[in-house]
Amino acid sequence: MTSCGSKIITTTRINDVAQDCCRSSTNGDVYNMTPLSMADSTQLSYRRLFNPEEKCPSPLEEIAGQILEKCASLPLAIIAISGLLSSKEKTKEQWDQVKKSIGLGVERNSSDEVILKILSLSCFDLPLHLKTCLLYLSIFPKYYTIGKENLIRRWIGEGFIHEQNGIAAYDSGESCFNDLINRGLIQPGGRDKFYEVNSCRVHDTVLDFIASMAIEENFVTSIGVPGVNLTAGNKVRRLSIQNDGEIPSGLVLSSVRSLNVFGGNVEIPSLLEFRLLRVLAFEDCRQLKDDHLADVGNLLHLRYLRLNNANAVTELPEKTAELQHMGTLEVHGQDTIMEIPAAICQVERLECLVTLVVTDDYAILPDKIVDMKALRVLEGVSVYRQSIDFIKGLAELTNLRKLGMIFVNSYADEEWEEKYKEIVSSIYKLTKSKLDSLHIYTLNEPPELLDNLSKEHPEPLGLRELVIEGDAVSDLAAWWGLLVNLRKLLFCAVEGVSEEDVQTLRSLSYLEYLCIHLWDAPEDPEVKAPLEKAMKDHPNHPKLVWIDEY
Repeated sequence: MTSCGSKIITTTRINDVAQDCCRSSTNGDVYNMTPLSMADSTQLSYRRLFNPEEKCPSPLEEIAGQILEKCASLPLAIIAISGLLSSKEKTKEQWDQVKKSIGLGVERNSSDEVILKILSLSCFDLPLHLKTCLLYLSIFPKYYTIGKENLIRRWIGEGFIHEQNGIAAYDSGESCFNDLINRGLIQPGGRDKFYEVNSCRVHDTVLDFIASMAIEENFVTSIGVPGVNLTAGNKVRRLSIQNDGEIPSGLVLSSVRSLNVFGGNVEIPSLLEFRLLRVLAFEDCRQLKDDHLADVGNLLHLRYLRLNNANAVTELPEKTAELQHMGTLEVHGQDTIMEIPAAICQVERLECLVTLVVTDDYAILPDKIVDMKALRVLEGVSVYRQSIDFIKGLAELTNLRKLGMIFVNSYADEEWEEKYKEIVSSIYKLTKSKLDSLHIYTLNEPPELLDNLSKEHPEPLGLRELVIEGDAVSDLAAWWGLLVNLRKLLFCAVEGVSEEDVQTLRSLSYLEYLCIHLWDAPEDPEVKAPLEKAMKDHPNHPKLVWIDEY
């Protein structure tokens, strides 16, 4: 406690550290956390095993209590074992098998031994593909927040997840991600505006456990991680370089399939040593320059390339077009315009092209976008900066599932009206094929895009997700009614929505999430009341989220 009345709280598992912290403060005190009571342990477990209105079947209550006793009141162990039980049938035989697998007397062991036993049981119970996806998480630094889309695309690039039985590879990856969350082996990180999990974290104890497994199986080799010792002659498969790490001499790099570089203090290795790379990712590497990527065209097996906050990189080499196996190219967080070579359109397997930036300067994409028939995700398209041919070509991307567009008034030129007309036509054609998600960002001049769409093409649109951010929109009832399959809707409004709009929203029978940014919203709750009532009466009971600040 300081003289100003503030408090500093330090958490640690080491008692000596706690005592040292107290000695450095005049009013310091150690608070020893007590183990969970059996009632709290049961509540934590049942919350993961049963729905709120569901109770534990009476034949399972006794064995559930016996399993919880073996967890020694440790929350991490309880979460992990509950995740394992959730993957089993709710029968006494199945749960008794789990209890026997834990073993006798484990609750009398140290806390670390109990957790390791439970984690070991949980991991070895995983299907092979799910265990592989879990071990891969050891490439990330401790306490790192891992984006869901980024992780799934990495899994696909590594070859862990495939399209099969008509299910897209990304959808299979999303199922794996959700399964690991449900099993308690990874923790939800952030959530998007629709309150869906869009990132994850790995508990440090779990990370230490899977990292040790990854080392034992020679699955991942980490450099720059305290306590990790490397052996000369070790044949590396996947390489993670962190902190101020530098590749030591003696490592065999000829078989490296994945190179992941984290942080601005890492020594960037020469790509000439990594001829068999499938995944190449640079995270927050501001020391990365154009010269470091000069040999990327020689990585003929590359499937995934990610540059995140690599601000010193101004262009991708022309030889990137020779990477015919590349499925994902991601460029995020640039402070300057990065030039995307026109030849990239020759990469026939490219499914995901993401070019997102954090300034008012947006990347100009090649006109021959129409040649990229496999493209499923295209984001960061600054419409006014693109040519007419580019916008017309969008309509030919019949496999496109997600499209992100930016309308910035300062980039409008003498052709803006024609571009407007063409983008309306292209969106209509895409929604009649496979377009599932449309994200629009506007600045200074909100386009009447969907108004025009409803006037020129008054037919149902197949979108399942529509996000309109930036400027407030109005008079939207004309096109709301066309979104017959809509599940998620986000838009900005000035003071709420009209009665006509409320009635139209009520008619969207599949709506699951509705998120509204309110600008200059009055304090009067009656402004929100009509829509809130409409959503409560809606047969699908959509989740309604008001965001009063933008």
